[in-house]
Amino acid sequence: IEYRGVSTGEGVAMSAKHAATSSGVKIANATVVSQGWGEVGQAFGNALVRDGARVIGIEERWIIDGKVQTGLLEHPRGQQATHAEAQLWLGQIETYRNEWAQHMKDPSKPAPNLRTFQGGALMKGYSAGKSVFTVKADIVGVNALGGTVNKEAVGHLVKSGTSQGKAKVLVEGANLAETTRGAAALDRVAHKIVAIPGDMANLGGVHVSNIEAVQNSTGRVVTNEAARKSLDTVLAAAWKDAQALAKEQKISVRAGVELLASSRMMKTSLQTKDATKLHIEEVIFGKTSKTKNGAVLVGKGRFGVLSK
Repeated sequence: IEYRGVSTGEGVAMSAKHAATSSGVKIANATVVSQGWGEVGQAFGNALVRDGARVIGIEERWIIDGKVQTGLLEHPRGQQATHAEAQLWLGQIETYRNEWAQHMKDPSKPAPNLRTFQGGALMKGYSAGKSVFTVKADIVGVNALGGTVNKEAVGHLVKSGTSQGKAKVLVEGANLAETTRGAAALDRVAHKIVAIPGDMANLGGVHVSNIEAVQNSTGRVVTNEAARKSLDTVLAAAWKDAQALAKEQKISVRAGVELLASSRMMKTSLQTKDATKLHIEEVIFGKTSKTKNGAVLVGKGRFGVLSK
Protein backbone atom coordinates (compact mmCIF):
# COMPACT_ATOMS: atom_id res chain seq x y z
CA ILE A 1 0.00 0.00 0.00
CA GLU A 2 1.64 3.22 -1.15
CA TYR A 3 -0.03 5.16 1.67
CA ARG A 4 2.18 3.31 4.16
CA GLY A 5 5.01 5.75 3.40
CA VAL A 6 3.13 8.77 4.79
CA SER A 7 0.81 7.00 7.21
CA THR A 8 2.83 7.71 10.36
CA GLY A 9 3.11 11.43 9.67
CA GLU A 10 -0.50 11.74 8.53
CA GLY A 11 -1.58 9.88 11.66
CA VAL A 12 0.26 12.52 13.70
CA ALA A 13 -1.62 15.22 11.78
CA MET A 14 -4.97 13.44 12.25
CA SER A 15 -4.31 13.22 16.00
CA ALA A 16 -3.47 16.92 16.05
CA LYS A 17 -6.73 17.75 14.28
CA HIS A 18 -8.81 15.74 16.75
CA ALA A 19 -7.11 17.51 19.66
CA ALA A 20 -7.44 20.90 17.97
CA THR A 21 -11.18 20.42 17.54
CA SER A 22 -11.49 19.64 21.25
CA SER A 23 -9.49 22.70 22.29
CA GLY A 24 -11.21 25.08 19.90
CA VAL A 25 -8.24 25.57 17.56
CA LYS A 26 -9.26 26.12 13.94
CA ILE A 27 -6.98 24.20 11.57
CA ALA A 28 -7.59 26.70 8.77
CA ASN A 29 -4.93 29.40 9.28
CA ALA A 30 -3.47 27.68 12.37
CA THR A 31 0.28 28.10 12.86
CA VAL A 32 2.33 24.91 12.92
CA VAL A 33 5.94 24.11 13.82
CA SER A 34 7.73 20.77 13.52
CA GLN A 35 10.74 19.26 15.19
CA GLY A 36 12.11 17.24 12.29
CA TRP A 37 11.32 17.46 8.58
CA GLY A 38 12.02 13.92 7.46
CA GLU A 39 9.44 11.40 6.30
CA VAL A 40 7.22 11.82 9.37
CA GLY A 41 7.64 15.57 9.77
CA GLN A 42 6.91 16.34 6.13
CA ALA A 43 3.83 14.10 6.00
CA PHE A 44 2.60 15.72 9.23
CA GLY A 45 3.14 19.26 8.00
CA ASN A 46 1.88 18.74 4.46
CA ALA A 47 -1.33 17.11 5.70
CA LEU A 48 -2.11 20.13 7.89
CA VAL A 49 -1.16 22.55 5.08
CA ARG A 50 -3.73 20.85 2.83
CA ASP A 51 -6.34 21.71 5.46
CA GLY A 52 -5.31 25.37 5.46
CA ALA A 53 -2.73 25.50 8.25
CA ARG A 54 0.56 27.41 7.95
CA VAL A 55 3.90 25.77 8.77
CA ILE A 56 6.11 28.63 10.01
CA GLY A 57 8.97 26.86 11.79
CA ILE A 58 11.11 23.74 11.33
CA GLU A 59 13.82 22.49 13.68
CA GLU A 60 16.27 20.37 11.71
CA ARG A 61 19.87 19.80 10.66
CA TRP A 62 21.22 22.22 8.04
CA ILE A 63 24.51 22.57 6.18
CA ILE A 64 26.10 25.94 6.90
CA ASP A 65 29.56 26.74 5.54
CA GLY A 66 30.29 23.05 5.05
CA LYS A 67 29.24 21.98 8.55
CA VAL A 68 26.03 20.25 9.63
CA GLN A 69 24.32 22.29 12.33
CA THR A 70 21.06 21.84 14.20
CA GLY A 71 18.82 24.83 14.51
CA LEU A 72 15.44 26.39 13.92
CA LEU A 73 14.36 27.80 10.59
CA GLU A 74 11.44 30.23 10.85
CA HIS A 75 9.47 31.93 8.13
CA PRO A 76 10.77 35.52 7.79
CA ARG A 77 7.26 36.89 8.32
CA GLY A 78 6.48 34.52 11.18
CA GLN A 79 2.90 34.81 12.39
CA GLN A 80 2.10 37.25 9.59
CA ALA A 81 2.93 34.81 6.79
CA THR A 82 -0.06 34.02 4.61
CA HIS A 83 -0.91 30.46 3.62
CA ALA A 84 0.51 31.07 0.15
CA GLU A 85 3.72 32.59 1.54
CA ALA A 86 4.16 29.67 3.92
CA GLN A 87 3.73 27.21 1.05
CA LEU A 88 6.32 29.07 -1.04
CA TRP A 89 8.75 28.93 1.89
CA LEU A 90 8.22 25.17 2.25
CA GLY A 91 8.92 24.84 -1.46
CA GLN A 92 12.29 26.55 -0.96
CA ILE A 93 13.11 24.17 1.87
CA GLU A 94 12.15 21.20 -0.28
CA THR A 95 14.51 22.39 -3.03
CA TYR A 96 17.30 22.81 -0.47
CA ARG A 97 16.77 19.34 0.95
CA ASN A 98 16.64 17.79 -2.52
CA GLU A 99 20.04 19.31 -3.32
CA TRP A 100 21.37 17.89 -0.06
CA ALA A 101 20.01 14.45 -0.96
CA GLN A 102 21.68 14.64 -4.37
CA HIS A 103 24.97 15.55 -2.69
CA MET A 104 24.68 12.55 -0.37
CA LYS A 105 24.15 10.24 -3.35
CA ASP A 106 26.91 11.85 -5.37
CA PRO A 107 29.53 13.73 -3.27
CA SER A 108 30.91 15.31 -6.44
CA LYS A 109 27.81 17.50 -6.50
CA PRO A 110 28.09 20.59 -4.26
CA ALA A 111 26.44 20.52 -0.86
CA PRO A 112 23.87 23.30 -0.45
CA ASN A 113 24.99 26.06 1.91
CA LEU A 114 22.07 27.53 3.83
CA ARG A 115 23.96 30.81 4.13
CA THR A 116 24.09 31.35 0.36
CA PHE A 117 21.21 29.18 -0.86
CA GLN A 118 18.90 31.25 -3.08
CA GLY A 119 20.70 34.41 -2.05
CA GLY A 120 20.50 33.63 1.65
CA ALA A 121 16.71 33.86 1.70
CA LEU A 122 16.30 30.97 4.13
CA MET A 123 19.27 31.92 6.31
CA LYS A 124 17.47 35.07 7.39
CA GLY A 125 15.14 32.95 9.52
CA TYR A 126 17.80 30.66 11.01
CA SER A 127 18.61 30.48 14.74
CA ALA A 128 21.31 28.07 15.89
CA GLY A 129 20.27 25.73 18.69
CA LYS A 130 16.77 27.20 19.01
CA SER A 131 13.85 24.83 19.64
CA VAL A 132 10.33 24.74 18.21
CA PHE A 133 9.11 24.76 21.80
CA THR A 134 9.99 28.47 22.00
CA VAL A 135 7.91 29.47 18.96
CA LYS A 136 4.47 30.99 19.22
CA ALA A 137 2.31 28.42 17.44
CA ASP A 138 -1.02 26.64 17.69
CA ILE A 139 0.26 23.14 16.89
CA VAL A 140 3.68 21.69 17.74
CA GLY A 141 4.78 18.38 16.22
CA VAL A 142 7.63 16.46 17.84
CA ASN A 143 8.61 14.29 14.90
CA ALA A 144 12.29 13.52 15.32
CA LEU A 145 13.85 13.08 18.75
CA GLY A 146 12.76 11.18 21.84
CA GLY A 147 13.25 12.54 25.33
CA THR A 148 13.03 16.18 24.28
CA VAL A 149 9.71 17.03 25.94
CA ASN A 150 11.19 17.59 29.38
CA LYS A 151 10.23 19.93 32.20
CA GLU A 152 12.14 22.84 30.67
CA ALA A 153 10.54 22.28 27.26
CA VAL A 154 7.06 22.36 28.79
CA GLY A 155 7.91 25.71 30.35
CA HIS A 156 8.89 27.05 26.92
CA LEU A 157 5.72 25.66 25.36
CA VAL A 158 3.55 27.51 27.87
CA LYS A 159 5.53 30.75 27.69
CA SER A 160 5.64 30.91 23.89
CA GLY A 161 1.84 30.98 23.59
CA THR A 162 -0.39 30.45 20.56
CA SER A 163 -1.64 32.42 17.57
CA GLN A 164 -5.33 31.79 18.20
CA GLY A 165 -5.24 32.20 21.97
CA LYS A 166 -6.44 28.64 22.61
CA ALA A 167 -4.71 25.72 24.32
CA LYS A 168 -1.58 24.67 22.45
CA VAL A 169 -1.70 21.27 20.74
CA LEU A 170 1.42 19.16 21.27
CA VAL A 171 1.49 15.99 19.21
CA GLU A 172 4.26 13.41 19.51
CA GLY A 173 5.27 11.62 16.33
CA ALA A 174 8.64 10.62 17.78
CA ASN A 175 8.93 7.54 19.98
CA LEU A 176 9.20 8.22 23.71
CA ALA A 177 9.16 11.98 23.16
CA GLU A 178 8.39 12.76 26.81
CA THR A 179 10.62 12.35 29.84
CA THR A 180 9.02 11.33 33.14
CA ARG A 181 9.30 14.87 34.48
CA GLY A 182 8.10 16.26 31.17
CA ALA A 183 4.95 14.13 31.33
CA ALA A 184 4.27 15.28 34.89
CA ALA A 185 4.78 18.90 33.85
CA LEU A 186 2.36 18.49 30.94
CA ASP A 187 -0.30 17.12 33.26
CA ARG A 188 0.06 20.18 35.50
CA VAL A 189 -0.64 22.51 32.58
CA ALA A 190 -3.22 20.36 30.80
CA HIS A 191 -5.52 23.41 30.58
CA LYS A 192 -2.86 25.19 28.49
CA ILE A 193 -1.37 22.31 26.48
CA VAL A 194 -3.34 19.44 24.97
CA ALA A 195 -0.72 16.72 24.53
CA ILE A 196 -1.17 13.56 22.46
CA PRO A 197 1.55 11.01 23.27
CA GLY A 198 3.03 8.64 20.72
CA ASP A 199 0.84 5.78 21.97
CA MET A 200 -1.83 7.32 19.79
CA ALA A 201 -0.10 9.91 17.59
CA ASN A 202 2.37 7.66 15.78
CA LEU A 203 0.02 4.69 15.41
CA GLY A 204 -0.31 5.23 11.66
CA GLY A 205 2.57 3.10 10.43
CA VAL A 206 1.62 0.14 12.61
CA HIS A 207 -2.03 0.36 11.64
CA VAL A 208 -1.40 0.47 7.91
CA SER A 209 1.09 -2.39 8.23
CA ASN A 210 -1.74 -4.42 9.75
CA ILE A 211 -3.93 -3.43 6.83
CA GLU A 212 -1.24 -4.67 4.46
CA ALA A 213 -1.26 -7.98 6.31
CA VAL A 214 -5.04 -8.19 5.82
CA GLN A 215 -4.63 -7.35 2.14
CA ASN A 216 -1.95 -9.99 1.64
CA SER A 217 -3.88 -12.65 3.55
CA THR A 218 -7.26 -12.07 1.91
CA GLY A 219 -5.98 -11.31 -1.58
CA ARG A 220 -8.22 -8.26 -1.73
CA VAL A 221 -6.71 -4.94 -2.79
CA VAL A 222 -6.89 -2.08 -0.29
CA THR A 223 -6.76 1.40 -1.84
CA ASN A 224 -4.77 4.27 -0.36
CA GLU A 225 -7.99 6.11 0.44
CA ALA A 226 -9.44 3.09 2.24
CA ALA A 227 -6.28 2.78 4.33
CA ARG A 228 -6.39 6.49 5.17
CA LYS A 229 -10.05 6.34 6.20
CA SER A 230 -9.40 3.26 8.33
CA LEU A 231 -6.58 5.05 10.16
CA ASP A 232 -8.68 8.15 10.77
CA THR A 233 -11.54 5.98 12.07
CA VAL A 234 -9.24 4.27 14.58
CA LEU A 235 -7.70 7.56 15.77
CA ALA A 236 -11.08 9.30 16.08
CA ALA A 237 -12.41 6.44 18.21
CA ALA A 238 -9.24 6.34 20.32
CA TRP A 239 -9.38 10.09 20.98
CA LYS A 240 -13.05 9.92 21.97
CA ASP A 241 -12.41 6.98 24.33
CA ALA A 242 -9.33 8.66 25.83
CA GLN A 243 -11.34 11.79 26.56
CA ALA A 244 -14.07 9.75 28.25
CA LEU A 245 -11.53 7.82 30.33
CA ALA A 246 -9.76 11.03 31.34
CA LYS A 247 -13.04 12.52 32.51
CA GLU A 248 -13.98 9.37 34.39
CA GLN A 249 -10.61 9.04 36.13
CA LYS A 250 -10.15 12.81 36.54
CA ILE A 251 -6.80 12.81 34.76
CA SER A 252 -5.39 14.67 31.78
CA VAL A 253 -6.29 13.51 28.29
CA ARG A 254 -2.56 12.85 27.77
CA ALA A 255 -2.63 10.41 30.68
CA GLY A 256 -5.95 9.07 29.40
CA VAL A 257 -4.37 8.12 26.07
CA GLU A 258 -1.53 6.28 27.80
CA LEU A 259 -3.86 4.52 30.25
CA LEU A 260 -6.22 3.50 27.45
CA ALA A 261 -3.41 2.12 25.31
CA SER A 262 -1.83 0.19 28.20
CA SER A 263 -5.17 -1.21 29.34
CA ARG A 264 -6.20 -2.42 25.90
CA MET A 265 -2.82 -3.93 25.14
CA MET A 266 -2.89 -5.83 28.44
CA LYS A 267 -6.44 -7.09 27.88
CA THR A 268 -5.56 -8.17 24.36
CA SER A 269 -2.41 -9.97 25.52
CA LEU A 270 -4.35 -11.77 28.24
CA GLN A 271 -7.24 -12.45 25.84
CA THR A 272 -9.82 -11.19 28.32
CA LYS A 273 -13.48 -11.21 27.34
CA ASP A 274 -13.67 -7.42 27.34
CA ALA A 275 -10.64 -6.99 25.07
CA THR A 276 -11.33 -4.38 22.40
CA LYS A 277 -11.84 -5.76 18.91
CA LEU A 278 -11.64 -3.52 15.87
CA HIS A 279 -12.14 -5.40 12.61
CA ILE A 280 -10.15 -3.85 9.81
CA GLU A 281 -11.95 -5.98 7.25
CA GLU A 282 -15.29 -4.50 8.28
CA VAL A 283 -13.94 -0.95 8.05
CA ILE A 284 -12.39 -1.51 4.63
CA PHE A 285 -14.47 -4.20 2.93
CA GLY A 286 -17.78 -3.75 4.73
CA LYS A 287 -17.69 -7.23 6.23
CA THR A 288 -15.28 -9.61 7.90
CA SER A 289 -13.12 -11.60 5.47
CA LYS A 290 -11.24 -14.84 5.96
CA THR A 291 -7.69 -15.31 4.76
CA LYS A 292 -6.87 -17.08 1.52
CA ASN A 293 -6.21 -20.23 3.54
CA GLY A 294 -9.52 -19.97 5.37
CA ALA A 295 -7.81 -19.02 8.62
CA VAL A 296 -8.64 -15.98 10.77
CA LEU A 297 -5.97 -13.30 11.05
CA VAL A 298 -5.39 -11.49 14.33
CA GLY A 299 -3.22 -8.38 14.52
CA LYS A 300 -2.50 -6.67 17.81
CA GLY A 301 -2.13 -2.92 18.17
CA ARG A 302 -1.99 -0.40 20.99
CA PHE A 303 -5.71 0.22 20.73
CA GLY A 304 -6.82 -3.38 20.53
CA VAL A 305 -7.16 -6.24 18.11
CA LEU A 306 -6.98 -4.83 14.61
CA SER A 307 -8.60 -7.75 12.83
CA LYS A 308 -10.67 -10.71 13.94
